[in-house]
Amino acid sequence: LAVSSSWLSIGSDQGNVHFVSVQQFTTSGYVINWNRAINVTQSQRPGSVVQLAEHPQDSNKLLIGYSSGLLVLWDLRAKAAEARFNYHETLYSFSWHWEGKAFISAHSSGTIVTWALNQPNRPQSVICPHAGEEEVPDSSQYSFEPIRCVQWLPSKNGESVIVFAGGSRRDSLDAVIDGDEGDSTTPSVTIMRGKRLAVMQMDFPVVTFTTLCTSPYFNGQSS
Repeated sequence: LAVSSSWLSIGSDQGNVHFVSVQQFTTSGYVINWNRAINVTQSQRPGSVVQLAEHPQDSNKLLIGYSSGLLVLWDLRAKAAEARFNYHETLYSFSWHWEGKAFISAHSSGTIVTWALNQPNRPQSVICPHAGEEEVPDSSQYSFEPIRCVQWLPSKNGESVIVFAGGSRRDSLDAVIDGDEGDSTTPSVTIMRGKRLAVMQMDFPVVTFTTLCTSPYFNGQSS
């Protein structure tokens, strides 16, 4: 649900997007069907809808993320796809840059991909934050758990901050061979400023998180 909007967008496991009025709790006849969102040269279903997010500067545009790795920028007024971004790994999460000119996507191999809206054919960058010096490590030597949730945030000094859950290096390649999705790693949330990482280890697996730009407590102190 976008800020100040009376319409709730709902993505289905079939790949379609529906809209529900939160005031009347009725569905709209407007539906974004998966076969209209994908490229006309393709025929395969792009998977389930993983995430939906309104453009931060233009409420007429909606970014749709599919499990296959496809992301579609949909123009609600024109009822058409404005741009398509495709990465070859399973998509778990994405986050807009606050200016609306770019976004990042998080994938199954522990990678974060940066996309510019004016360059949909190839990403600006692909990094694996927990791979150390290697931006994209050799998959035959190491494997990393999926990054399941990601947020791209501004800071007071102008430096961007990326917060994400998951992405840690697995103990061995056995996790990949056995189809393990990351039980051999310690659950964590990572804060990344540039190339600097601050890792918070958790006692239990992280499902999702949200960030607060200001303290919810009076004078910054808890009661």
